[in-house]
Amino acid sequence: MSIRPVKHESRATPTMEGAGVKLHRVFGFGDPSMTDPFLMMDDFRNDEPNDYLRGFPWHPHRGIETITYVLAGTVEHGDSLGNQGMLGAGDLQWMTAGSGILHQEMPKGDFAGRMHGFQLWANLPSSLKMTTPRYQDIKSADIPVVIDDDGTAVRVICGDFWGKNGPVDGIAADPVYLDISVPPGKRKTFPVDTYRSAFAYIFAGSGSFRDASKPFGVKVEKEYMGEELNIRDLSGNRTLVVFDTGDEITVQAGEQGIRFLLVTGKPIKLIGVGEKMTELDEFHPRRIADRILGMGDIVSLVEKAAENIDADKARAMAEKMAKGKFDLNDLAEQIKQMQAMGGMGGIMGMMPGMAGMKDKISAAGLDDKVFKRQLAIISSMTKAERSNPDVLKHSRKKRIAAGSGTDASDINKLLKMHRQMADMMKAMGGKKGGGMMKQMMGGLASKMGLGGMGGGMGMPDLSKMDPKQLEALAKQAEAAGIKPGGLPGLGAGGLPGLGGSKLPGLGGGGFPGLPGLPKKK
Repeated sequence: MSIRPVKHESRATPTMEGAGVKLHRVFGFGDPSMTDPFLMMDDFRNDEPNDYLRGFPWHPHRGIETITYVLAGTVEHGDSLGNQGMLGAGDLQWMTAGSGILHQEMPKGDFAGRMHGFQLWANLPSSLKMTTPRYQDIKSADIPVVIDDDGTAVRVICGDFWGKNGPVDGIAADPVYLDISVPPGKRKTFPVDTYRSAFAYIFAGSGSFRDASKPFGVKVEKEYMGEELNIRDLSGNRTLVVFDTGDEITVQAGEQGIRFLLVTGKPIKLIGVGEKMTELDEFHPRRIADRILGMGDIVSLVEKAAENIDADKARAMAEKMAKGKFDLNDLAEQIKQMQAMGGMGGIMGMMPGMAGMKDKISAAGLDDKVFKRQLAIISSMTKAERSNPDVLKHSRKKRIAAGSGTDASDINKLLKMHRQMADMMKAMGGKKGGGMMKQMMGGLASKMGLGGMGGGMGMPDLSKMDPKQLEALAKQAEAAGIKPGGLPGLGAGGLPGLGGSKLPGLGGGGFPGLPGLPKKK
């Protein structure tokens, strides 16, 4: 057993939020990786009603979960879905903002004018950021309390602890959230998951989390006889303690005892997948290793598709393609979806057996800048021109080129690309024999033993699967003989009758429907 050392300690910072509520920010101004997956925490504690009654009027949240824990006073809340309620002393609310929600929180003090509570923000992984918003309102009486022989009391708000289960469940960060009180002078050890992020926030009394030998506080500047001195403040009040790795946390309570929140959660580790600050992805060691080895990452590809592709739009476009209809509006939508999923390079990196194709595309001078120019060209067309490209003659092309900053040859390449893609879509969605795509996907599903899906496509709805189900699906595919680098019956990663890694409409190593692009010099 190893006691977690302290890697960071700091004092909560006074700030103002909402419509002028004075509070203290525990963390959220600095590096979020230190408390990952938790983004921010506020301590709203005040005995002066004028400092908090204006509250937190209507404001949006998206892609996160918020945890509000009230110790004194009340908080009235409502949201854009019509939910409303009141949190009293000891109550808790866990809100999953997901795809987005508007809500308000209006605090009111107790009979003595006191207001005290905490709000913690937890990040959602990319695969869950667009999940449906929901609330969990927990009453104080429903939160179990465990009291040890030495008088140590623990309120188990979330997670499993000392044989008790907290009432909050289904949280992405899989957290443990405890409200712990240790009597004066007592030394206490608490188990924690070795690799979870963990922090304590002291809000009453004092204590030591270091070598558990003496009470501690943080160094603060205080004036003494006209001089500014750095001294050790032993109050412990409003002190954040962030722990390093280990499987135990030990605290030695001071003369007044100590009360603190102990929170742990599963971190969302990120890895850079490009040169831009925004090009970050969740870190999964096995998936990254598969990409490096050219084996692709189907699970991440499906997760990105589920996150970025509008199911209704995709269904409508599939119906159009099945009828052989594919105009420039559809092409623009496809390009935008590809960009949202990481661009051509990002998608190719996640497709099994496509590492070589990715290099050939790069060598041909085809990058995401080409698609940005194509979107500029399409945006410079009228609605009628996008719906019926056949009307584009010389005078119209000249106008479009001037509006998009390109030339006529770029427009001709785009139109040729569109024609070939339209022909390919017609072949893939054609009714004769079920269409190329239908036959291919049906064969894949049959080989994996998945059976049919509504609509006759033969594949399950991957967008409704969680990451664990997708991992299981990938293993099932391998067990069925579908190795990285190819689909069943296609040989070496190609499509039927194309030989090697060619795709429809390509001469040696091109990309579907993109002929005539200049070679990289």
